[in-house]
Amino acid sequence: MSETGAPRLEFEFRDYLTILRRRKFTVVIAILVVLGSALFLSLRQAKIYDATAILLIGSPNDGAPPDIDTEIRILESAEVRGIAQKKLAGIGSVSGAPGGSKRIMSVSSSSTSPTIAAKGVTAYVDAYGEYRQAKAQERLQQSTEQTQAKIDDLQKEIDTITTDLDARRAAIDAQSLPVNGETPNQAQRRLADAARARVEVEEQLKPRLNSLLSQQISLEQLRRDFVASSQKAGERPSVITPPSVPTEPVSPQPVKDGIIAGSAGLVLGIALALLFEYLDDSINTPEDVRRALGNEVTVVGVVPNWGDWKDGRRGEIVTVSQPKSPVAEAYRAIRTSISFVGLDDPINSLSITSPSAGEGKTTTLANLAVVLAGAGRKVVIVDCDLRRPRLHTFFGLSNTVGFTSVLIGEQPLSAALQRVPGIERLSLLASGPIPPNPSELLSSTRLTGILRQLRADGAFVLVDSPPLLPVTDGALIASVMDSTLLVASAGRSTRKQVRQAVDTLRRAHAPLTGVVLNRVATADSAYYYYYEDRETGATVRRRTTRNPEPEYAPVGAVDDEYRNGNGHGGDGNGRSGSGRARIERNR
Repeated sequence: MSETGAPRLEFEFRDYLTILRRRKFTVVIAILVVLGSALFLSLRQAKIYDATAILLIGSPNDGAPPDIDTEIRILESAEVRGIAQKKLAGIGSVSGAPGGSKRIMSVSSSSTSPTIAAKGVTAYVDAYGEYRQAKAQERLQQSTEQTQAKIDDLQKEIDTITTDLDARRAAIDAQSLPVNGETPNQAQRRLADAARARVEVEEQLKPRLNSLLSQQISLEQLRRDFVASSQKAGERPSVITPPSVPTEPVSPQPVKDGIIAGSAGLVLGIALALLFEYLDDSINTPEDVRRALGNEVTVVGVVPNWGDWKDGRRGEIVTVSQPKSPVAEAYRAIRTSISFVGLDDPINSLSITSPSAGEGKTTTLANLAVVLAGAGRKVVIVDCDLRRPRLHTFFGLSNTVGFTSVLIGEQPLSAALQRVPGIERLSLLASGPIPPNPSELLSSTRLTGILRQLRADGAFVLVDSPPLLPVTDGALIASVMDSTLLVASAGRSTRKQVRQAVDTLRRAHAPLTGVVLNRVATADSAYYYYYEDRETGATVRRRTTRNPEPEYAPVGAVDDEYRNGNGHGGDGNGRSGSGRARIERNR
């Protein structure tokens, strides 16, 4: 994670690919955990079989089609399930679904037994038919009773009106009988009055009677319609496709579950990888260094990881033991990068330090000294790490007399210098006896005088300095050098430490050549080298940078051959092994 005020560089797509490649084990573990858990749970589940039948509800000749959603709810109701359970013990669950038509419905039953699943469909279909019949009969009975009650009420009213009508007619008929001694005119008036009375009675009671009779006829027709519709509603559904005994379970499905779980694990793994990368403050690639420091500080070299990094007590110089290895080529690339830095302002003295202990600064110095001497330069290496001196162990030399001996005046510089056996033009000024006050000794003016003496005959001086963060010695030494090289270790150094180390050098007004990143995993290395194995004649391919810059002839490369297929530290066209043509010097 970057701190407030730290340089921020935008991520590119290939940066995310680099993160995923570096944290591939996180992604793989996430996939395996999710996939394994899903398969474990899937395989432990009981096998579920599903049988299906297709039903036709009603007839196409009927009027309005049934509501399939309502029929599905009836099928899945507790009442139907109760009827089905009485028909088949241990029956499974049931589900209905529209069959693609307004009268088609599919019925599916699930069970751990394929036979029970098939029988369960039949039991549910029968239970569904019985339930529909029972409900239709219940509705018919209720409707019939209600209609009959209304018909009976009408009949009572009809009977009452008929009785009243008959009584009135009888009374009129009694009044229309002949009377003794009446004249013909009187008889004629009596008959006319009786006729008018009958008409009045008919006009009063007949309309009401006819209305009641009409209502009675309508109710009778309605009752017959109820009976017909109830009979249709109570018809059992027709089975278009009967259920068959399933042969394959519908659940679990390990393949399908595995695909889904693998995809989910991949997404989870990528998310975890990016989260861990966000929370991880360690430096693993040159891009991490650039994100921590911005573009002001250059990565002058990347040293691949190799076996002997694991043993910090062992001081093997890989440029001597394995001069044709990719690691040795990386140190030659660093040498070339330093030469480019010194194009305008030559560097004759260089201190090599690191943010903390154990990051490979002494190993870097020893190997860089060997490749510089191999390029024809006279090189003097000075061990100014007066707290944990190790430089003499790399070359198998004595530490009895050295830098401290010259600093306090016990020995002259010529007597303290030791020639490194087997390597021409390379001398060592060991640390000498460890003093009780390293900071006070290094802050004395005699340090500058010793460095001036060492540079007097044109030697390139490399100084092994203590780490910058634990003590102030490294900053004191860097302030009197032409430049400083900061060494960081992939997977060990953090962005915060590197930024603090650079800030320490800036406060000491010490020029900084750049950063060397050690122990970079091969997959994260940004380098390939092309060179010819002189023993076998085979051309060996190593990784190179993505964006090489314009070509410049390397400076100070005397013994190395820069030509196609045989350029130590280059690609055969004059480019440095780091792929960086020119590096600006930071002051």
